[in-house]
Amino acid sequence: MKRKLNKEELKLTEKGIKRNIEELKKIKENFEYNKSLMEKQKYLRDFDDKWRIYLRKNKDDEDKKIFGIIEEEIINHKQIIKNLQEQLNEGVEMKKPLGV
Repeated sequence: MKRKLNKEELKLTEKGIKRNIEELKKIKENFEYNKSLMEKQKYLRDFDDKWRIYLRKNKDDEDKKIFGIIEEEIINHKQIIKNLQEQLNEGVEMKKPLGV
């Protein structure tokens, strides 16, 4: 046989129900948020997977171009140094002005 709650028990029980309802609401919101977050992460992962090869190829192409430019600069500077050293050792050619 059950008895009715007294006023204090009733008040505490109602307070507990209210608190648990609020906590349940927060937990459900947190669950929905995390579900959405997982969907977003999956979308982003799929997006990255789809375009990874394309992006890597473009990056490799750009790197190849940059290294080509740097190698050309190295060659040019070596040639400039060689020409300047030749001028130091051999002098420079004298040029006569035209039409004089």
